[in-house]
Amino acid sequence: MRLYCFYQGGFQFRRVSKRTARRAYQNGLTVAMCPCNLRPFTPCHHEHTINRKDRAHFIADETGALNDFNNLVASFEYYNCINAETGRYASFYLPVKAVDAFTGGAPSMGTLKTLEEYDYAYLKQPALLSGGISYE
Repeated sequence: MRLYCFYQGGFQFRRVSKRTARRAYQNGLTVAMCPCNLRPFTPCHHEHTINRKDRAHFIADETGALNDFNNLVASFEYYNCINAETGRYASFYLPVKAVDAFTGGAPSMGTLKTLEEYDYAYLKQPALLSGGISYE
């Protein structure tokens, strides 16, 4: 897997594996997916964001959440990952931010080590959860 990092709306998105994306989706976090050969967050908007909380009426239990993620990815790949130009599979992106490994706060000049964690501020952006489209 190639490690890519993109910026959109003040958020940093890092490419993650399908297993990590599945786990994030099951925990109620927002995951962006895009065909592997296309760059996400371009004016054409090839990426799609999915969130378990937005699809709560389709999910009955944890097994349903796992099947729901697999069905979403399979449908996305069937319709969007159709040839060698777009790519044959989906790539997944999570919004991340750097934090101090010891305090959990913002990194400073005296920071010895930093880690990346999910940027929970992204969940508070209603326009971004709808795929970047605002219906106002």
